[in-house]
Amino acid sequence: MCINSSGFTLVEILIGLTLLSLIMLLLFSSLHTAGKSWSSGEAKITRTDELRLASNFIRQRLSQTVPIIRISKNERRIAFKGTGDEINFVAPLPAHRGGGGLYLLTLKLDNDREQQHLVLHYQLALPEQQTFNITSPEKNEPTILAGNINQIKFDYFGSTGIDEAPRWLDHWNVPDQLPQMIRVKLSPADLQNGWPEILIGMQTQAVNGQPQFFQFAGHDQDTR
Repeated sequence: MCINSSGFTLVEILIGLTLLSLIMLLLFSSLHTAGKSWSSGEAKITRTDELRLASNFIRQRLSQTVPIIRISKNERRIAFKGTGDEINFVAPLPAHRGGGGLYLLTLKLDNDREQQHLVLHYQLALPEQQTFNITSPEKNEPTILAGNINQIKFDYFGSTGIDEAPRWLDHWNVPDQLPQMIRVKLSPADLQNGWPEILIGMQTQAVNGQPQFFQFAGHDQDTR
């Protein structure tokens, strides 16, 4: 009498366990890769939104530059000064960043440990100020507009003299005139292709022949 017994040999069991282990490993690797891709995609979206908001803020503020001329015993000059890596100007701020009145604004890079951040320094442009210091408006805590920036570059288009044709310059310190356009180039450290340049047309291209804002030291602001 012969009895048939069904079952798996030890070799078959080992082969099955090996195949199951390989399948689980491939499944885990796929899930891990998908998770990393998802996180990377979310990080890129967040980063793009940050840079887009910073670019829009820069465009809006510079396009609303007010050509205030500070008049005192010692000086008579427009409140605007720009270099290749820093710009100082007067403009209103939105309500969520202070709002109300005109502010002295500075856009530049600040170092924070191993990274550089694009920051905004600001303070109210008050007539009673003894000096119209547009190079260091730092009474309020600076606001970080975008982090991890390698470089920022400002260029200015305009004429620095009556007989000179407008051209692009790497600095602007004309005492009685705003540039016609400003170009801003951001170089984020984590974007290989860089970021599109920002081109801003100034609403008031010159002081002469345009509505002007005068600020007399110790007097109320007057508009002419």
